[in-house]
Amino acid sequence: MTISAGIDVGTSAIKVAVFRQEAGEPEWLSRAIVRIRNRDPFELAGAAYDEALEDAGLTRSDVDYCATTGEGEAIPFHTGHFYTMTTHARGAVHLDPETRAVLDCGALHGRAILTDERGKVLTYKMTSQCASGSGQFLENIARYLGIAQEEIGRL
Repeated sequence: MTISAGIDVGTSAIKVAVFRQEAGEPEWLSRAIVRIRNRDPFELAGAAYDEALEDAGLTRSDVDYCATTGEGEAIPFHTGHFYTMTTHARGAVHLDPETRAVLDCGALHGRAILTDERGKVLTYKMTSQCASGSGQFLENIARYLGIAQEEIGRL
């Protein structure tokens, strides 16, 4: 059995997921999402990580691998770091093997990524700083419409 965790240190939030894998598909054990709001993102990352582990009945010593993305490379307890576009592409293809394009509307940047069948990034375009707030705009729209942020993609 392998216990893995992933931490995304984004511009506006820290996202943590904890998984267990035994002889098959990974089993999602817990998650935590914490808004940064002018606080130290690396302290928050540690707190969110501990929260997700506690929810799963685990401690840091139980984790075999802790991957980070976003600004998570600076987290001292990570095992490996993956670049944001790589994680988006591979994650999208994992969730839907037919995926060949990924759109990321983050709090600061927007990205359009073309990927192959393995989740390898073929090419991408990224907005400049002037597009900051695009992700916040989508969060606001979801709130105004009274829907979960996860439902925006289906609209």
